[in-house]
Amino acid sequence: MDAFTAICEVIDAIPDFFREKRLVRNEVRQGWSDETVVLSQAEIAVKVARALLHRLGDRGYQVVWLPPVNEDEFGTRTVQVPLSFQPWADGEVRLNEHGTGVVIAHVPSRPPIRDAPQLATALLQHTARHAPNRSNRY
Repeated sequence: MDAFTAICEVIDAIPDFFREKRLVRNEVRQGWSDETVVLSQAEIAVKVARALLHRLGDRGYQVVWLPPVNEDEFGTRTVQVPLSFQPWADGEVRLNEHGTGVVIAHVPSRPPIRDAPQLATALLQHTARHAPNRSNRY
């Protein structure tokens, strides 16, 4: 299943997409009653975001934050990789001179498992930046 289909399925499975039942105090009858309200655009956006974050994992997808790409003094695009075992110095993922590969610098060949997500998002950031150029993909 591709990401688009997974997102469509998650949104389609949201119950009562535009409406919601709420328990409201009824001053006339001196009690509580159910009332159906039409949701605002902001409330629908919150509902969709919450569903995507919680249910995409069930379909094999994850929403992740991608760190910023910086340029060093030589014009090379780099992404910093914070490392738990050496907080005084970050690792780096750099795009090579031709833009066809990445260089992983200052990261051990066997990083601790807790540093794997940071390294993965740094690699994903370079991939996301060059997604339109898929001719050299494989």
